[in-house]
Amino acid sequence: ERVRGALLAGPLAESGMFDPGTVRQMVEQHENGSRDHSTPLWTLLMYDAFLRNVMGLTSLRSAA
Repeated sequence: ERVRGALLAGPLAESGMFDPGTVRQMVEQHENGSRDHSTPLWTLLMYDAFLRNVMGLTSLRSAA
């Protein structure tokens, strides 16, 4: 559930850099065990974390 929320509703989804249908399909296939997408999903999660940190730093700078 946490992976789904991060990848389908967070900064990664909002960035428009990845097709949300493809990401959703990868998450669903991984969750139901039909495919092992652990490596690309981990990469997407790390990119999402990067976006969150960069966005956080940007908003802190603009608030200062």
